[in-house]
Amino acid sequence: MVNAMWYERVPSKPSAGSIKFGPLSLSPEQIAVGIMSNIIVFVPSLLIVFLFRKSRPRKLRMSRIDKAMSEAKTEGGAKSGRSGNDTDEKPEESSSRKGSLDSFSHGDTSAKNKKVKKRRFTLPWWGVIIGWILCIVCLFGSAFIVYAYGITFGNEKATKWVTSLFISLFSSILLIQPLKVFLSALVISAIFKNVDLDSDDANEDEQDPQLAPDEEWFAAASGKTRTTGGGSSPYDKETLEKIRKQRLKEIEMGVIVREIISYSFFLWILFVLSYDNRDPNSFYLQKNLENAFIKIGDYTNFHRWLDFSRVSNTSAFWYWSQNVILQELRAQTWYNGITPASQLRGFLDDRVNRIVGRATMRQVRSRPDTCTIHSGMRSLIGGCQGYTSIVSEETSSFCANWTRRGSRADCNRVEYRYSTGSQLQGLPIVAKQDVYGGGGYVFHFAGRTPDVLERMAQLERENWIDSLTRAVFVEFSVYNAQANLFGVATIYVEMTPGGGMHPWWRFDGIRLLKQAGSQAFVIVCEILYFLFIFYFIVREVRLIRKKRKEYFKQYSAYAEWAIILLSFTGLIVYIMRFIETDKILTIFKDTNGGGYVRLNYAQLLDDLYGYIIGIIVFIATLKFIKLLRFNRRIGMLSATLKQTWNDLTGFFAIFTIAIGSFGLLFNLLLVAYMDDFKDFLSAVESCFAMMLNKFEFMEMYRSSFLAAMMFFLFAIYMNIIFVNVLLTIILKGFEQVKNDVTKQPNDYEVVDFVMRRFKKFLGINSVTPLKDIVTEHQREEQESKDVRQLPDKVSTFIDQINHTYFDGKLDLNDKKMLKKTLRQAKHEQRGRPKSMEGFQRDDDHMTVDQKHLDEL
Repeated sequence: MVNAMWYERVPSKPSAGSIKFGPLSLSPEQIAVGIMSNIIVFVPSLLIVFLFRKSRPRKLRMSRIDKAMSEAKTEGGAKSGRSGNDTDEKPEESSSRKGSLDSFSHGDTSAKNKKVKKRRFTLPWWGVIIGWILCIVCLFGSAFIVYAYGITFGNEKATKWVTSLFISLFSSILLIQPLKVFLSALVISAIFKNVDLDSDDANEDEQDPQLAPDEEWFAAASGKTRTTGGGSSPYDKETLEKIRKQRLKEIEMGVIVREIISYSFFLWILFVLSYDNRDPNSFYLQKNLENAFIKIGDYTNFHRWLDFSRVSNTSAFWYWSQNVILQELRAQTWYNGITPASQLRGFLDDRVNRIVGRATMRQVRSRPDTCTIHSGMRSLIGGCQGYTSIVSEETSSFCANWTRRGSRADCNRVEYRYSTGSQLQGLPIVAKQDVYGGGGYVFHFAGRTPDVLERMAQLERENWIDSLTRAVFVEFSVYNAQANLFGVATIYVEMTPGGGMHPWWRFDGIRLLKQAGSQAFVIVCEILYFLFIFYFIVREVRLIRKKRKEYFKQYSAYAEWAIILLSFTGLIVYIMRFIETDKILTIFKDTNGGGYVRLNYAQLLDDLYGYIIGIIVFIATLKFIKLLRFNRRIGMLSATLKQTWNDLTGFFAIFTIAIGSFGLLFNLLLVAYMDDFKDFLSAVESCFAMMLNKFEFMEMYRSSFLAAMMFFLFAIYMNIIFVNVLLTIILKGFEQVKNDVTKQPNDYEVVDFVMRRFKKFLGINSVTPLKDIVTEHQREEQESKDVRQLPDKVSTFIDQINHTYFDGKLDLNDKKMLKKTLRQAKHEQRGRPKSMEGFQRDDDHMTVDQKHLDEL
């Protein structure tokens, strides 16, 4: 049934946002279908299995205790019948009864030693009937749904479906279901505690034992346990302590493994949400728009002004606007001269991107006399216009030709009337040379193409772009349905006070709508993500109450709260972006795509949301290092930085002063010649680039000979001296940390622990018995004891030699004195034993072994 429900519903080609594993691809639609199909199959199956497993039988079987007692009475009666009236049998029977009571007493004592367990939960006997009813309903219901789908499929599609059904059935039986059972058992065994294998549920389907009128329970009703005496452990306390520590270590390793698994799942959800907001097709959308409107290197008809990057004056800008912008904003005729169909109205000339709203050309002007002219030149210069910096922008309305007077028609033209940023739905723009507000004087690319060209030619004749113009922005937005992306284009030229035009552009591909077919899956991931966040909040609050001041001395605490706070900030930005997107889509739908729509605010929110998600992914990934603390080598980096922190602080202080000094120097020498050193910040950035071997030496040499000479000093001072000093500090600290860490035991061998558990689950090897563990501990203890006794044994051996052969004259505490005494003994004792000749020979005649013994 589930196979029929989603047969041929998911596209065979992977959509945008799919996850690729080499040749395999997994799209969000496939993940969502897999989750929903498993839910449909799993819920009724689990309910049916639960009903059949937990339902009690209608008639309980006889209690095993009553059955055993009945059999014992029958055997006792048979023996009594065979013995007749023998009087000696009664004492034997009494003895047997006493033995039976003793046995029962012993068994009861053993039973009392165990923890009293509650009877498991069971359902009434008629739960089986409900289970059979559910089976029949699922069977016939599924058959009816499959029959209905078969009618809608048709003969050909139904035949294909049956074929795919058998293939999927066999693959499910032979591969998918065993793998699912294996992974489920692995996850459950890793997360939940071990099942109590001593528990017995056989008494759930049998009657309670019946007591005779003259009988009562031997065990106390209170259920209290009592300890048995007389037993002692076969192992000593040290061995038991080692086994206990080993078990505690395994428990802690189990906690670490569960923490790693759960946090890995959290990271996976975070990656799904972060990459759902990004699409690799954004790059291709940007390149397509850049190639269409900028046309770098396009010299069609030998005219270089088609290339926007070569626009340097007003004439070039108007030529580019009329021959590139207007042509690319409309779908032109096909290559064979046929006019495009009406369905392509509102599309760019590439016929895949739909214009959202209208394209505009916006001018930002400066007020007259915004700068002060030198007194010596004031009589020669009529006016001075500097940078606008938002505060000096012109906000007045004019008539045609930027005059204050004119006809009503000339004074009401939109191109000469100022519109505020709120009216234009615009935001300030930080450009290459200055900062510009969101308002200005706007020209709309609306109407028939000949009319638009005529109005643009009129503006060119009226000097719409003049000496007071500081920037001209061409702005428009598009939507690509194939990639589900919005494109935001901002193309502008800046007229600096120094003269000339400086072109620049920016194209952004943003995703404001969820991918079709994956909305349910993404929503589930979002809910799970915030469930994790709430769990983190509760956990951190408990840790604060438990550790108090010690809590704030850990890096992980700040990382955790950073993730929590950024997550809630991202939620607020996400809601604001959703509201803004809904507003844009409403306007677009109500005006059939012809209304004025700007995506600047939505783009800003999307950028901010992307920054927040990126920081969260960065911190969460770094925090994963903390979970790998079980291995001493993982903490080498943080331990090295902690060891060398004081040295690195002093080093970076001197490094900052040095790089700042060179930045100031190159800024003063090259500010008039190279754009890379136009200000102090750019100069410092260029200095870092030079340290990475990215520089233009010949241009620097042509600009200033002194700058070229100082470049060599910079290279020697920064690249050779400073870099080597930094490496020396780090290597020294690393060596110290390595020597210290190697002396410490490896507390958590999690990899070996996981492998042992995995092999145990597969049945490759069994768990090491307690006896073998104890034997191994005793062997290690004996080896350690032998090693500790070695110095004492060597000292005893040397003392024995001293008293036997030298009458205790050797000074064993001083090596030089010992050698001197040996040499004196050579000359004083001529009658020494042969066995000691090797100790008193000259160094020149000594063998290697004799020298070693002499050193000893």
